[in-house]
Amino acid sequence: MNEEDVLMGFKKEILLSNRDYICQHLLPELHFDYLCQANILSQTDCEVIENEPSNEKKASKFLDIIISKGPNSFDHLCAALYEEKTQLFLFERLNEKYEIKKQFFLDLCAAKDGKPRRVPTSLPIASIDLEPSSCVEPQQSANS
Repeated sequence: MNEEDVLMGFKKEILLSNRDYICQHLLPELHFDYLCQANILSQTDCEVIENEPSNEKKASKFLDIIISKGPNSFDHLCAALYEEKTQLFLFERLNEKYEIKKQFFLDLCAAKDGKPRRVPTSLPIASIDLEPSSCVEPQQSANS
């Protein structure tokens, strides 16, 4: 498992662990146009979501479909939230949770490598060092 796989796993875990909050606040219809244009949702996906009886169930179905679209589901949802600018509080919450998990992981990797913490805890999240670390082993290519 490489660093990218670990970070993708964090993103999926954040969507799943924040499911109740997302479903209580997300208005899926606001994001259909963006996600359809990005070829993430199909017209059929949108119809399936709209057929749900309540907004919370629509949001739940929306989340199920987004997650089923693969490992970049978190990024697609965040992009839609950011681009539509109607539910930025959700974007900020999801992004903050991801940055916290990512920094914790990078700190663990730095500690494993005997390096000091990359970023003092007093600095804002936006200043996090995004350099790859050597905490996880690079994936071997098929030709190796």
